[in-house]
Amino acid sequence: PGCISRPDPPPEGCPLATRKKKLRSGRSLWFAYPAPRIKTVSAACGEAADILIVGAGISGALIGELLAAQGFSVILIDRRGPMLGSTPASTALVLYEIDTPIIKLGNRIGAEKAVRAWRRSKLALDNLRHRTMHLGIKCDMEDRRALYLAGDLLGEEELAREGEARRTAGFETIFLDHTHLRKEYGISRPAALLSFGDYTLNPRLLTAGYLRAAIANGAQVIARD
Repeated sequence: PGCISRPDPPPEGCPLATRKKKLRSGRSLWFAYPAPRIKTVSAACGEAADILIVGAGISGALIGELLAAQGFSVILIDRRGPMLGSTPASTALVLYEIDTPIIKLGNRIGAEKAVRAWRRSKLALDNLRHRTMHLGIKCDMEDRRALYLAGDLLGEEELAREGEARRTAGFETIFLDHTHLRKEYGISRPAALLSFGDYTLNPRLLTAGYLRAAIANGAQVIARD
């Protein structure tokens, strides 16, 4: 089990194991939207738990909620406090499209593995949507379409091949030539792929919802003293 206690300071001249990094600059627009307060406890309590999660942002909240729901005792710690790290710097675009196109990824790891990677990414998005709805978390989630424009990585011909590969893999995809792309979206590029199934959301509301769900199942979030 993990136990939270105050560690002794490192010896003089000994480098810290964890280096503090600035995860964002400026003030995120998401701070303009209210988010629920997260119940925290003091580190001085010396609590023990089955699992210690470092970070109380999106990733920590998702992991903490899942483990707490399975009956584990969970503690989350974050030196900045909940939702104050990279979470508010999120673009809030939740996309299943992996950065590497299927046909390019297939050249690296094989077509079958590439398709499986893309399908797992889509499954992750669908599962996040369903879990969020099941927990009743309101995070301004809205469906979005995505345009993948022809460019340096994929020209018009390769983009057509990529569209066919996505459709074969089971992803609804439409190939738009220059004429249709300009007419429908006012974008002057050789071609694009139009895909479906992505969404946007408020990252702070999403994270707060999952943290509160984790806390409801016994998890604790340690506050800065």
